Amino acid sequence: MDEEQSKTILGRFGRFLREEEDDATEDDAPEFTNEHKLLEFLTNSPVFTTGAANWTSDFLSLEPDRMSQIIPQFGLLGNVTGSPHTLEERLLMTNLNLPWSAFICGSQGAGKSHTLSCLVENTVITSSDAGQLPWPMSVLAMHYDNNSGYSNTQLCEVAYLCSRDVPVNVLVSPSHIWALKKLYTELPGLPPDHPRPNVYPLYLKEDHLDVSNMMKLMAVDPKASSTPLYVDVVRNMIREMAMEGPQNFTYTKFRQRVDQFPWLRGQEMPLKMRLALIDSFIAPGDYTTSTRPAPAEEDIWAFKPGTITIIDLSDPQISNDDACILFAICLSVFMKNPAKGGRVVALDEAHKFLVQSGEARVLTSDLTSIIRQQRHTGTRVFIATQEPTLAPELIDLSNVTFVHRFLSPSWYQILKKHLAGANKHDPENSNKLFETIVKLRTGQALMFSPTAFTELPASYGQPVQLLGNNYLKVSIRKRLTADGGRSMASSESATLSSGQTVDVQVPMHVVVRPPQPLNTKRGLSGGYPDAKRYKTEPGAPAGPAGPAPPAVPAVPAVPSGVPAAPAATARAAPAPDYREVLNEAKLLARIKCLDGSWNFSKKLTVGQLHLLYSSLD
Repeated sequence: MDEEQSKTILGRFGRFLREEEDDATEDDAPEFTNEHKLLEFLTNSPVFTTGAANWTSDFLSLEPDRMSQIIPQFGLLGNVTGSPHTLEERLLMTNLNLPWSAFICGSQGAGKSHTLSCLVENTVITSSDAGQLPWPMSVLAMHYDNNSGYSNTQLCEVAYLCSRDVPVNVLVSPSHIWALKKLYTELPGLPPDHPRPNVYPLYLKEDHLDVSNMMKLMAVDPKASSTPLYVDVVRNMIREMAMEGPQNFTYTKFRQRVDQFPWLRGQEMPLKMRLALIDSFIAPGDYTTSTRPAPAEEDIWAFKPGTITIIDLSDPQISNDDACILFAICLSVFMKNPAKGGRVVALDEAHKFLVQSGEARVLTSDLTSIIRQQRHTGTRVFIATQEPTLAPELIDLSNVTFVHRFLSPSWYQILKKHLAGANKHDPENSNKLFETIVKLRTGQALMFSPTAFTELPASYGQPVQLLGNNYLKVSIRKRLTADGGRSMASSESATLSSGQTVDVQVPMHVVVRPPQPLNTKRGLSGGYPDAKRYKTEPGAPAGPAGPAPPAVPAVPAVPSGVPAAPAATARAAPAPDYREVLNEAKLLARIKCLDGSWNFSKKLTVGQLHLLYSSLD
C-alpha cells in the first residue's frame, strides 16, 4: 500500500479510532496528559479520594464550578487508613453520578449494615455536609428475618433514615402487620420526637402480575434440570392468553382457567398452594371473601425520588423461598417505574433469603441482569450479606467489594476465587490477607475496586494509577441518621423492654357474610348471598384475628297457628342417606375453607366453629 492510499484510508477512518498506547508493565499505568482522557478516567470511577480529585483539578487548572459539573453528585463514605497522605487527601467519596454496584460481606457485628446504610444515606439525603446531591434517588430495600416472632423480629436498619425526615414506607405481610408495625413504630434507640416510618400491608395490583411475573410466581428455576408437573400446563395457559392480546391477560382470568382445567391427581395441589400465597397479597376488592388489613390510601408503588420503600417479608408463615418470589415481583414493579433521579436496590441481610434454591436463583438472576444493565437503567445495587458463598456471581459483577471482619477460612477461599486483589496478595497461600481481615475492627473494611481513582502520583510527571488488583483499608464514617444496628448490651435490652409499648391500630377491610337459610329441597348445600363489605375507621380496634364472626341466626320454630296433619295421613319424611349427608358436609366445609374465610379447623374461633356446626345440623 503506497503512501497516498494510506492517507486516503486514514483520512476516512482515522477519526473513529482511539489513540494507540504502548503496553504497560504490570506495575505501571498509562500516563494521562490529555484532558479528555483524564476527566473520563475520573468520572468513570465509582469511588475516589479527595486527593485524586484535587490533583486532577490542579493538573488541568479547573475552576471549582467546572469540577462540580464534572461530578455533580458525591457523598462521603469514610477515609483511607494506613496511607502516607494527609487526612484531607484520604477522604473516600462515592461517585453518585455514575450507576455502580457494591457487595458488602462480613460477620455479624462487623459493620455490614452500617456500610449499607451509609451508602443509602448518600443517595437520598440532600441537605448534608457529607456530600452533594441535587437529584435524590428512589430506594427499594429488601429485608427478611427467619426468626420472625412477635418479640424477636429484627428490622431493616435502613428504616432509621426516617430520623432525617426521609419518607420511609415499610411494606409488610398482611398477616404479620401487627408485630412489624409495633416494631417499626417503636424503633429502639430512636428518640420519641423523631419521625417514624409508615407501615402498610404489601398488596400487589392485578396489573403487576404480567406474563413475566407469573412465570416467576411459578418458581421456574432457569438452571433446573426438572420442573414441577404443573409448570408445562401453566406455560401453555400463559402463552395462549398472551397471544390473545396484552389486555386479555389478567390474574383473574388466569385463575379462572386454572380452576376450569381438568388437573390430574398430584398436579393441582402444588399449584394452588403457590397461588394461595399470591391471593393473600392481592389488594382487597369486590371479590375479597375474608377480612384482612385495609390497603394504604396512598400509592405505595409510586417510588418518588428521595423516598425509601422497604419490603419486609418477615413472617412465620412465609418461607425464604416465598420471600424470594415476592421480592422478585416487587423488584420488577420497581424497575418498570420511571426513574427521575436514579434507582437504588438495597439488600440487607441477604444471606437469610438468597439460599441455594430455585426461588432464590430466580431472584439472583434478576439481580445479575440489573447489574449487567445498570448503566442503561440508572440503577445502583448494594448487597449486604454474611456469607459470600451463596451468590458468588454477584461478587464478579460488583464494581466495589467491601470485606468486613470475618473468621471463616472457607469464605476467604471464595473471595480469593472472585477477587483479583485477594488472589494477588496471597499467591502462595500464606494467609497474610486473611490475617488482615481477621484483625479488622468494627467499622473497618478492605475495599476492592479495580477502577477506583484513589492513588496519587508522586509528582506531575509520574503516571496516574488505578487501584487495579490492589486493595485499600478504609474506615467507614459515622451515620448521618440514628444508628439502630449497634450491638445491644443486656442492661440496654432490659431498659428498652421495660419501656412504654405502643398500642398498634391497623385499619381493617372487613367482610360480613350472613349465612343463607338452608334450602330443604337441596339438603345441606347452599351458598352465601353477595358479601357485604365495609372498611373500619383507622381508630377502630382490630386484632390479628379480625372482628368476631357474625352471630348465627336462630332457626325459627314452627308457627303455633299451623294445624298439624291428621294422624292417618301424616307420614314421616325419610331420613337422608348418611353418604349424602357426609358428602354435603364435606362440600360445605370445602367451600368455606377454599374461599379464604377459614384455614383449618384447629385455627377456627369459637364463633366460627359454632357457625360450622349449626350449618351442618
